[in-house]
Amino acid sequence: LDAARRVWLGRGLLLVIGALAAYLAIAFPDTVLNLVAYAWGGMGATFGPTVILALYWRRFNLGGAIGGVVVGFVVASLWQFVLAGGPQGMFDIMPALPGFVAGSVAAVLGTLVTSPPAGESTREFDRVVQGSPAHV
Repeated sequence: LDAARRVWLGRGLLLVIGALAAYLAIAFPDTVLNLVAYAWGGMGATFGPTVILALYWRRFNLGGAIGGVVVGFVVASLWQFVLAGGPQGMFDIMPALPGFVAGSVAAVLGTLVTSPPAGESTREFDRVVQGSPAHV
């Protein structure tokens, strides 16, 4: 395809996808809201513990980051799609909460069972905490 046809094809697909999205948002508003809430909650449960611990804990390392991200994502996803509701609605809470808690625990445990960071990363952390300019 030449450039002009690719542009028109892109515009046409954009209109079709936009119309489909508008229809779904109007026809199934609760579904769209639930998907958006799950997406943002899942991102918070997945990356939240890692970001917070990386900013405030000098010993935090790659093992903890990987553990926190994986466990936070898995727990939030399972809570959303497998455990939703449960007996007498006992699991009927936003999946971000159990995902964030489990991700935090996994991040701390993953950090404690692996070797601490050394060298430049801890010196950089100390410089930032002390308020001197960081060279990132």
